[in-house]
Order: sequence, then structure tokens, then C-alpha cells
Amino acid sequence: MTIHEQNYVRYEGQLLDGRAPLTIAWTSFRVMLGFTRTKLILLVLWLMPLGSIFGVFLEYSVRNSQLGSLASAESVAPGGEPVAFFIQLSIFSLAILFMASGCGVIADDLRYRTFQLYFSKPMTKFEYGLGKFLGLFLLGSTITLIPGALVSSLRMAFYARTDFALEVAQQMGIGYAILTAATAILSSVVLGLSSLTSHTRYVVLAWLGVLLVPILLSLIISIAAEGTDAANLWSLTGNIWLVSKSLLTDEEVTIPAIAPIAILLGIGGAGLGALARRVHKLEGVA
Repeated sequence: MTIHEQNYVRYEGQLLDGRAPLTIAWTSFRVMLGFTRTKLILLVLWLMPLGSIFGVFLEYSVRNSQLGSLASAESVAPGGEPVAFFIQLSIFSLAILFMASGCGVIADDLRYRTFQLYFSKPMTKFEYGLGKFLGLFLLGSTITLIPGALVSSLRMAFYARTDFALEVAQQMGIGYAILTAATAILSSVVLGLSSLTSHTRYVVLAWLGVLLVPILLSLIISIAAEGTDAANLWSLTGNIWLVSKSLLTDEEVTIPAIAPIAILLGIGGAGLGALARRVHKLEGVA
């Protein structure tokens, strides 16, 4: 069904390339960050990165202690397990943040009919969608990429004068790339869900369903299949864990890394597809 809600005079002037998405992104980010609940949630969620920073200090102290020296710890590079664990904690924190403040990113526009305001300006449908994605991605970065940059920098600084400084830098680089991709994928999923309805509470319920139901299903399959890696393919967080485990640790993974990567890209693409479908149905805009 076509949406008939654009009661405005369409802008016929010259489009300003590149500015509209950044303006929408910054405006959306400021609105979401301006909520009191967002500030409170971020205050609580930032306890995890602070704990991770303390963990970096503890890891380095143990490796340089007398016990670590006796175990010849200095001859072996630290493993990537802490990085994979940090990524998983960051993803759960991101899910909570989006549940509290990100689910209305498109739904609120549908509910309050703010498309008239947006599309009376010099912009296209693509720029609107890109701006909303960037705004949500920017919000997610406050609990994933910013803490990730702090923890990565600190860990690399500690091991800068060791023989395996390059290995640690590679670990952190791969981990940061995974964290960036995961933030983008979860942002795409929330965008897609938010574009399906004008009721934010339904988006929150759908987001919880997308996260929790597959996790429960994965647990059931894991118990039935005696802990096989394939059980993780059923959930968003499980697929991210498989990618992290494959690329950052020495643990044997029975599933090729391409499988969870393809699933995550498919899920993110589905979210962007839902957004594109909603925006395409709008009449009278570029």
C-alpha cells in the first residue's frame, strides 16, 4: 500500500550532494543521545569498557610478574581470547543500547509524520536512509568503537616494546574490524525493524525476539548436538562469536568462517532491504 502522508510542496532546487546524510545523521544522533534514558544506559554500560581497561592492566601485570617469567610468558604472544570476549560483551551492550534508544529511529518518523519536514529539503530517498543509518551507527559507536579504540590503544601501548608487538597490533586491528562490522550489521537490523511499524514498542519487542529467540534455539541445539559450533549459526551473537573465534583464537572451529560471515551479511542486507522498501513507497520525493 502506498503511503499518502506527504502534504508539502516538493523542493525543486539544486540538491546539495553529501551534506544531507551528515545533517540527518548528526540530528538523529543528538536526538537519541538527548534522552535521559540514553545517558543513564550509557553510564551503566560503560562499566564494561572500564572493567576491560582494568583487565588489560591485570593481564600485563601478570605476564610481567615473577610467576609469568618462570612460565616463560614473555616468549609467547598473548592470545586473542580476551579480544573475542570483549567483542561479545560489546555486542550485548550495543543490543541493550539500541533497545533503549535506537528502535524509534524510523518508527518515530512514521508516527509523527516528519517525512514532510525531511523531504521538503534538498535530499533524496537514499540520502535519508544513509543519514538514518549513520545516526544509528554513531550512537552504537559510543559503546563499541570508542571503548574499543581505548582498550586497543592501551593494550598495544603496553606491548609496544616487546617482541610480539606486531602480533598484538594485528589482533587488535582484526578485533576492531569485527567490532565495526558488527555495529554496522546490528544498526541495519534495527533500521529494518524500525521501518516496519510506527509503534516503537513493537520494534523493541521485535528486536528482543530477533536476539533472544535464536539464542534460546542455539542453546537447545547445542545441548542436543553436544556443543557443536553449528548451533551458533542460528543467532546473531553466535555468528559474531564464530567469526571472532575463527580469526582471533587458536581454538579449532568446525565451521568455516565464511558461513557466519555470509549469514551476518544476509541479515544486515535484509534490514537495509526493509528500509529501502519503506522509503521507496513514499510518494512525491526524489
